[in-house]
Amino acid sequence: MLWNDKTQSYHFPFLTFSEPILDCNCDRKPANGPDAEGFCEEVGRKTIQMLFTCPSNPSNFRRFNGKCKRVSKAKAFSLPMPCGELNCKCKNAMATLAADRGAVAQCWTAAKKPTYRIFCDTNGNGVWDNGESRRDSKIKCTAAGVVKKHNFGNFNC
Repeated sequence: MLWNDKTQSYHFPFLTFSEPILDCNCDRKPANGPDAEGFCEEVGRKTIQMLFTCPSNPSNFRRFNGKCKRVSKAKAFSLPMPCGELNCKCKNAMATLAADRGAVAQCWTAAKKPTYRIFCDTNGNGVWDNGESRRDSKIKCTAAGVVKKHNFGNFNC
């Protein structure tokens, strides 16, 4: 993403727009995107429209249309893929559970009951890519950091 001060325009590999700078008065970020950048596109009476992108992965973007307080609600809105380091519960326990199955665990949404994705990392890059086998599940965690409940079934690599 490039910002051009002279024309006040944003240039993404997938789109370019040049308009007066709007202020949506919303600094919230998606639950799975602590590093996401939000750009105000439209301000309505009670709703806003914003484009959220991930600086490290420009193809990871999504438009939001609604009230600002709904941006950070995991059920209401999230990016297609996580953007940044998520603060999820039970990271170590999930890494162990995945390793026992020959898989890799990646926190997908940070919430009270975080969503994890375990997947067979066939190319070894540590990130889920299209075509790699996967299973997603919300988990419950104990205060001691032990996975109490999950729905990964008998997934193995």
